[in-house]
Amino acid sequence: MFFSPVETSIIRSDAVIGKVYLTSARMFLKAYVGHFRKILFALLIFSLSTSLAVKADSSMRVVVYGRGCLSCFVAYASELKTALKEVGITEVELRYLESDPEAVRELDMLHQRLGVPENMRGSVVACFDEKYLFEGYVPAKIIVDFLANHTREYDSIVVFRDGLKGLYKIMDDKGNIRECRIESSISECVGKPESTSLTSILLLVIVSGLLDGINPCAFAVLLFFIAVLFVTGKSTSQQIRNKILVTGSVYIVAVFLAYLAIGLTFIQIIAATSFSHLIAEVGAFLMIFLGLVDIKDYFWPGRGFSLGAPKSQWETIRQWMHKFTLPATFIVGLIVGLFEFPCTGGIYVAILGLLALRTTFLEGFAYLILYNLAFVLPLIVILAFASNKRVMKFSLVRWQRQEQKTMKLFSGLVMVALGVFLLFSGFI
Repeated sequence: MFFSPVETSIIRSDAVIGKVYLTSARMFLKAYVGHFRKILFALLIFSLSTSLAVKADSSMRVVVYGRGCLSCFVAYASELKTALKEVGITEVELRYLESDPEAVRELDMLHQRLGVPENMRGSVVACFDEKYLFEGYVPAKIIVDFLANHTREYDSIVVFRDGLKGLYKIMDDKGNIRECRIESSISECVGKPESTSLTSILLLVIVSGLLDGINPCAFAVLLFFIAVLFVTGKSTSQQIRNKILVTGSVYIVAVFLAYLAIGLTFIQIIAATSFSHLIAEVGAFLMIFLGLVDIKDYFWPGRGFSLGAPKSQWETIRQWMHKFTLPATFIVGLIVGLFEFPCTGGIYVAILGLLALRTTFLEGFAYLILYNLAFVLPLIVILAFASNKRVMKFSLVRWQRQEQKTMKLFSGLVMVALGVFLLFSGFI
């Protein structure tokens, strides 16, 4: 077969184009294969690193401690063991605390070493390498997620599941504690800033302490005591003033120490329970109730239940006051501090519950000192003014009696407002 010159030219052109396409296709495939090899190499390295990470995780010592419901403990441990196989952990040791005293000592020492508060200790504890603790039936998926993604971020961590409130408390390796909701990952909580700032707690503590101190129960005794000294004093005005300042200071210190001791006792009891948030909420409701009682006394005085020390307690206080000695004054202050607690104890209980929830022991102790300083501040102001005889001629005692109803109304309104704020602000 013969082709014309034109046809031959076309055929040659097609051949050249075909060679170009073939060369381009080869170059493309070569480049693609090169990139494909790089991708395969990267995937291989990633899979190897993942395998090494799982191998590192699988070397962890895992112990699950439990007390109480044995069947619940066994079921939870079985579910956890199945989930841990996903990260290569197959060895899990079970220790039932009810029949293993050595395990009890071991867990107590671990809690002390990590500084785990009493209110973050659960009936079931999953422990990993003695530095990652999951307390209180923490779901297995949350534990596995942490082990797979966050172990390198923390030297230690404690996660407590608060079943009653449906929240989690997390204490990191720096001792910071935060409370939040967790659906599947601890990073949902750890990555968020604390909702309650120390400044907010500080302001709430100071305002509550002042409110607790501004009430008839707090300074009626001091005014009565100063009035008695002025009436019965046979020394010069300056000597009487000096005596009032000294004895009044002793009285205020005693009230401060008594109220501080009550706070320390209650905060330890609250922290030792697993439902400190519930106690804080009860305190807030109690604060609202006491506030309503004060409001009731303003509109319907003398009807029903009222706040105040019984007459028998006032008689005991008066007997000690007339002795006019510093030890007797100190005892009066202690008695008043103890008798006064039922008057506005709801405020104190709510704040103590808040401190047990949000702070460590040392932080809570510092806040307690500030609270009680704010609590006795009105007494200090009254002592400074009332020790002047000209002020007493104006009769602070009579003024206190006349304004008692107004003070009760103010105190009641603020207590109700503060209680409602605590319940709906997320502080407790």
